Amino acid sequence: MFPWSKASSNKPVPEQVTSGRLEIERQGHVAYLEYTLAGKVLQLMHSEVPESLRGQGLGSELAHAAADLML
Repeated sequence: MFPWSKASSNKPVPEQVTSGRLEIERQGHVAYLEYTLAGKVLQLMHSEVPESLRGQGLGSELAHAAADLML
């Protein structure tokens, strides 16, 4: 599941895993995307866009912002 690297003790240890949440706030509502980043593996866990903000491309904006984390 996670990429493995060797530590100086030659025992395999997982690479650092970063968890985060990207948010866009509009009109008092928050659209968000939760993710984890382990080495070169970006996993998008969950996203939600409030009904009042749907159809405005916020989900796409969040996905593009997540992809930018890999650059």
